[in-house]
Amino acid sequence: MKRSFNVVYCSLRKLGIDRESILKNFNLRNDLGIGSLDMLVLTNQLEFGLNIAIPDEDINKLNNFEGILNYLKGNYPSLR
Repeated sequence: MKRSFNVVYCSLRKLGIDRESILKNFNLRNDLGIGSLDMLVLTNQLEFGLNIAIPDEDINKLNNFEGILNYLKGNYPSLR
């Protein structure tokens, strides 16, 4: 799971989200103003970095740092 943590953290940092906002688990859309294009970029970075495919209908489940890690843990057991 450490690899997933690193990929998610680095992907969020590449979007310009500061460390404090990530670790305080702010909502990406509501608190940080991440738009739909940035969510697609984030999803693509996660897919590439973790060698997975996230279905389009699941993008809305990626709400915050902890939520993304929980989503990955629950849907991609090989990442554990």
